Amino acid sequence: MLSWVALLGLAMGTMPAGSDGPVKKYDGGWDLYKNDDNCALLRSYAGDTILRIAYYPKEDTARVSVVDGQLKGVVDGGSYKFQLYFVNGDAIDKGWGTVNFKGIKFPDLGSGYKFAVSGKTFLADMGKNRLMGIMDGDTVVESLKLDSLSDALVGLEACSLGVG
Repeated sequence: MLSWVALLGLAMGTMPAGSDGPVKKYDGGWDLYKNDDNCALLRSYAGDTILRIAYYPKEDTARVSVVDGQLKGVVDGGSYKFQLYFVNGDAIDKGWGTVNFKGIKFPDLGSGYKFAVSGKTFLADMGKNRLMGIMDGDTVVESLKLDSLSDALVGLEACSLGVG
C-alpha cells in the first residue's frame, strides 16, 4: 500500500509510476523525488497535511501544492486568491502579496490548493524562513513549518542540475 506522500506524488506527477520512492530522505521528513523535467520535495505534517514543492529548472518555476484532509469546500479547478507569507521569528515577509491558487481534490487524500511562482526566488525565501503561511484576509488557510529545510533545498538544487 502506498503512503499518502507517494499517492500525492503520483497524482501530481512528482514521481514516475513504479518508482521505488524518494531518491533521498532528509531530516525533518523532507523527501526528494526526481523526474525528467523537475525535482520535488514532499513533506507530511501531522493531521493529514502534505506539502509538495516541485522545481522546474528549465522554466525557473516552483509549483507548490498543499493537500489537507481537513480542508472543506474546495472546488477542484476553482480559482482562489490568497496572500502568501513567510515568517522568521517576529519578522513577516509579505513580499509575495496575493497569489493565484487553483483548488485540487483527491478522493483518497482530501482537498487543497496549488500555485506556481518564480522558482529560485521562492526557494530562497523558503530557505531563509521558518514558516510559510497562506492567508485569506485575516483567516489562516495553512501554516506550515519549514524547519530542517536547508539540507533538503541543497539536495533539490543539486537534483535540478540533472533535469531539464
